[in-house]
Amino acid sequence: MAVNVEGEMTEESQGFPNIIELNVGGRHFSTTHLTLTKHQDTMLGTMFSGKFPCIHDKDGRYFIDADGESFEHILRYLRLNELPPVSLMEKVYKDAVYFGLNDLIHELELQPSIMAKLMRDKFYSRLDGFPGALNEILHQAGNPEIMHKSYPSTTVVVSALELEHKPKSEEFDVNHVCVCAKSTKEADVKLKPWKQFAEVGAEEYVRALKSNLEERGFVVVYHHIGNCSYSCTLPPQGRSSSHRKQNCATLFFALVFHWTKM
Repeated sequence: MAVNVEGEMTEESQGFPNIIELNVGGRHFSTTHLTLTKHQDTMLGTMFSGKFPCIHDKDGRYFIDADGESFEHILRYLRLNELPPVSLMEKVYKDAVYFGLNDLIHELELQPSIMAKLMRDKFYSRLDGFPGALNEILHQAGNPEIMHKSYPSTTVVVSALELEHKPKSEEFDVNHVCVCAKSTKEADVKLKPWKQFAEVGAEEYVRALKSNLEERGFVVVYHHIGNCSYSCTLPPQGRSSSHRKQNCATLFFALVFHWTKM
């Protein structure tokens, strides 16, 4: 087995030519074995380490099942430590994670667009039931019956009750049906009571839903449309001889999807 002066295996001994021809998602690249194995602890370093068999296309190129456009910038980083243009940073970041390129991941996470997205995703992850609420809202927004009646916009009514405002009195009927006092309408989507953090209330939660929808490309606005109409009378407490009234603290919001340019 051939070794170099430092006692390491040469490229030829690993079974790879000096120049590597690649097919990445249908795009063809030429690079060196040294570039691909620059970082040994990555997916590329492992693929071209000689320890595992590689896949070839019909023309004998090494095949990598990844996005060719992103890979162009992956190669430029491996060759020159050059970061991708801002417009492609998020796309390349996903592929950097896929390939396990920790140095590139770290550099991209310090860029404004990636850092902002990571912060938003971290915020969303701390909102109880957030992914499920989004899916319910999108399901309702795409309901053919609703869209047929309301095009070119669709309104999804969302109700929200903060956990700290959930009533504890025995007289309060916790099983009542929440109906918006102003519209006499039940919610299309009901947000489950969540544990607050950093003073995130109902409106902040709905605003986060709106922001996430906008990130996905939807044109959506929201507004508060009222409170639940339910209330009950509580017996006197302490020295007071008068009865007290307790209202349901559930809030109603309208998320309006616009399907044409505003």
